[in-house]
Formats: sequence, structure tokens, C-alpha cells
Amino acid sequence: MKGNLILLCYVDNCLIFCQDERKIDHLIANLCKKFILTDEGDVAAYLSVNVNKTTEDGRTQFKLSQPHLVQRIVDLVKLSDSHLHDTPAEPGKPFTRDSEGEHRVYSWSYRSLLGMLNYLCGTRPYILYAVNQCSHFCNDPRLSHKKAAKRIICYLKRTPKEGLILRQDSTQGIQCFVDADFASRYGIAQIVMSHPVFIQGQALSLCMQVVHWYGYQSFKQRLRFQQLRPNTLH
Repeated sequence: MKGNLILLCYVDNCLIFCQDERKIDHLIANLCKKFILTDEGDVAAYLSVNVNKTTEDGRTQFKLSQPHLVQRIVDLVKLSDSHLHDTPAEPGKPFTRDSEGEHRVYSWSYRSLLGMLNYLCGTRPYILYAVNQCSHFCNDPRLSHKKAAKRIICYLKRTPKEGLILRQDSTQGIQCFVDADFASRYGIAQIVMSHPVFIQGQALSLCMQVVHWYGYQSFKQRLRFQQLRPNTLH
């Protein structure tokens, strides 16, 4: 901070605030003499997240979107498919390791793509499940996993400007939903516990924990024990 000029840094991104735009332009010009910088414009696009404020039914709402990141993802894989998808994943088709499946052609980095998609999930939560499934196979992705990842991109290319809409609801207070479920993956019994927290209808946090039990016998014993005692929530 210098006078009425404020500079905030986050990793390799910066925010500059000042009532006089000429001082901002002067500071950017001086920084460009020593560093390679990209001026991304208004603060509404900070960290490549566009924030659009609108009013609907008398209530203010914000739409968060990342169209520039979507385009970077499309450019990364050089997607030229004209067949776009309405959903990010194929319904009713679970993901597997596909150890005996055909190897993919390494024309782009599978890990880099999943990293970018994970960052995009912040404003596109409905792709989270498909991205999570694809990320399980980063060590040895096969052709089937590549096709699944490309399907996500085909969906994003069709909806590049969609995003997360935040709409305040003053009639609601703090809400917490608790859930637990038993499942099995690769012969390992698991229990998944989660509890999302909302304030005035908007998601504040999501805590999730996966507990593994190796072997179905141990799982069954614990399940019988759970059935013998009443469930309690803390």
C-alpha cells in the first residue's frame, strides 16, 4: 500500500485498487519493465472468474463463470469434434481401471487436463462427479478414460458461458445436511460421510470423509454392530 494505491498478490495474480486509474496504469507500466505481465482488465474477472451481477424477481444474484478457462481446456486437447454432449458423463456406465484396455495416444497431458478441470469445478459443480471419476486413473489412463475426459470437454464446449448462480434467501438461516453411505470399490468396503453447510441458501462448506475397511468380513461385522445400536448424530 502506498498512499491510496493498494496492491494485493495471490500466488502469481495481482489486484490493484486506486481511485485514480492513471496511477494504476503507471504502476502496471513500471512493473512491465521488470516482469512479464498480462492485464486481465476489471477485478470482476480475477483468477479468470467472471462475476456478473443481475436482479431477478427483485433479488440480487451473482453468476460466476470461467469461459476463458473453458477455452483453454478446449485448446489444450485441440478439440475439433462437432458432436457435443448434453451431459458431462455417459449415464449408467461406471468407471473402471480398464487394465486390459487399449492404451491411449499421448497427444496431450491427462494430468494437466484433470488439474484444469478440478479448478473449473468451483463454478461448474455439476461436472464434479465426472471429473472425480476420471482423476482416479491419472497414473495409467487408458483410451476409455481419455474418451470419458473428452466427453466432459465436449459438454463444456457446448456450454462455455454457464456457471454457478448465487442467490441469497434471507428467509433461511444456517442449514447442515448429514449423510453416510456404504459402498465397495475394488473389493474394499468403504463408508462415505459428508455434511454440507449452507447459509441463507448458499453453500458455505462441504466436509467429506472416506473410511476404508479392508475385506468384506470386517465390513459385515461392523455393519451388524451398527444395526444393533441406535444411530446418533453429533
